[in-house]
Order: sequence, then C-alpha cells, then structure tokens
Amino acid sequence: MKYLYKSIFIIIILASTMLGSCKKQVKCGCDGDKINSVAEMPVIIYYDAEAGSASFVLETNPMATYYFCNPGEMMPELINYEIGTKILVDCDIYYECNYMMQASNSYVSYYQTYMADVSKVQSSLYGND
Repeated sequence: MKYLYKSIFIIIILASTMLGSCKKQVKCGCDGDKINSVAEMPVIIYYDAEAGSASFVLETNPMATYYFCNPGEMMPELINYEIGTKILVDCDIYYECNYMMQASNSYVSYYQTYMADVSKVQSSLYGND
C-alpha cells in the first residue's frame, strides 16, 4: 500500500511538471502573434516599386529590418517619398519566421528581422534637413 501511494505521488509530480512546462509557441509572420503596435515611429524607408517590396529600419537601430506585410497596399503612398527618406509609420509588428527559427536554434544574430503590417505612413517634419 505504501508503494502504491509513492507511485501515485511520483506520477502526479511528473504529470504536473510536464503539463506546467508547456508553453504556447509564438506564431510568426504577418498572420502570427503581434509583438507590438506603434504609432508615428520614425523610420528610414526602402522600397522597390517594380518588385512590390518595401522595408524600413529604425533611425535608432539600423541593425533591425522591418519588412512590410502589405507592400502593394502601401506602395501608392510610399512612392511619394525618396528611398532612404525619414518618415513616420503606424504599424503592428510581428516576428519574421526565418529569424525566429534561427533564434530558437540558439543562433544569436545582431541583425534582426521583423514583419510590419503598416497602416499609415506620413512625412516626418521634425529633424529633416
């Protein structure tokens, strides 16, 4: 009987540690789990109208690139700015899947990539030359 109680106790402890240690895996990409939402974030814009791609880097962190989730939707507004121009963006930010996979494999990179669902771009009048 004593052996039975010990066995049940050990099974309960093992089950609780296994169940308690399970975390929800973060989903990446534009349809994944949102990391943050920002408004009027100062960025430097880059785009290729012919290829239909767009990205930006933060003025304060050029080692992180944010790729547009919706470059086609935002391209009519982006072409009003020269490539390399400082602008302000409103967007939701998500993990980029390739970067997230590398980070999960203990690969530490100083260069970070994210996805941004941009809802608004506007001129940045403050600090422009």
